[in-house]
Amino acid sequence: MPDSEPYTVAEFFGETLTLPLRPKAAFACAALKPSPGFATMAANVAVSVCAFAALNVLHYSHAAGALGGHPAERLAAAAALTLVGALFASFAAAGAVHAVALVAGGGGTYARSYQVVSMLSVFLPVEAAVLWLTPKAAAAPLLWAAALCALGLEALHKTLPATTRGVLAGLAALTLFCGWAAKREVHRALEKTAAARDSLNQLQAIVQQDEPELDGQVLPAPSGLDLL
Repeated sequence: MPDSEPYTVAEFFGETLTLPLRPKAAFACAALKPSPGFATMAANVAVSVCAFAALNVLHYSHAAGALGGHPAERLAAAAALTLVGALFASFAAAGAVHAVALVAGGGGTYARSYQVVSMLSVFLPVEAAVLWLTPKAAAAPLLWAAALCALGLEALHKTLPATTRGVLAGLAALTLFCGWAAKREVHRALEKTAAARDSLNQLQAIVQQDEPELDGQVLPAPSGLDLL
């Protein structure tokens, strides 16, 4: 049972920030403390989501010019919707993590599962940075987070290590496959769209070539014989 003082907001944020560098120590410390309140953990997720959104806006602005030509208020509204959606998604993700914990023999509470998700949210800005700087390594943060999720469940839920790691490895592989398949389908759709656009442009060019040059010419009035 936890026997230490609860986390302060600053302590929990600091623990989350250093999680990628010292995962075992961070989760071991977390296991000795009561689970933070949901407001604290959700605020922690919100900070990571804001950092994720900021990096994506900077990436987009760098690639497409200042704000990509979009009004600042539209981007602010999109950021707000992203934040709200991410907070709802974090609770759903905690449900999935809790299911993995139960399958792997864990006995912790849903709050402990949400704590794992909240701490792993630090990988959101990491993913954004990797997509910007080295897109070919986009899978690395996901695999890293999956490995740390296993450590978190083993520390906070006391799950069976082999089962935990096997289930999470399978889920990570499935996620990567789905992402690859979706990317391939999007690429195919874009290729078909580009081919259709090229065909339309070629057809328009042929039609324009077949049209008579009428600039500066006056068509003769139809005679009565034209009606016969």
